[in-house]
Amino acid sequence: MATYLMVRLDEATGKSPDQLAKMTAPTRSFLARHALRRYVEEESWQVTGIHKAVKDADAGEFAPNEEIRHARQMGRACVLNGCARTTTLPNSKRNKLAAQG
Repeated sequence: MATYLMVRLDEATGKSPDQLAKMTAPTRSFLARHALRRYVEEESWQVTGIHKAVKDADAGEFAPNEEIRHARQMGRACVLNGCARTTTLPNSKRNKLAAQG
């Protein structure tokens, strides 16, 4: 079942989808659906991660200091290299650090 959504765009924003659709997509509707789908997927990933992190924190489950240091280093590297998301330690190393207390 199709759901319809009407959106009012300012003049500059309204011209951009027309121009892009002419070059890349069959229609403006296709382009809008694609953009909205990508946005929802990305936001869902982020919101789900935040809710999980809050739940873990409420349960007293925190990452070991070594993992936090590693994530910060990777984050800095990603800023310099253009990464989208930071990486954490592999599970084997994380389990080893957690066992050490």
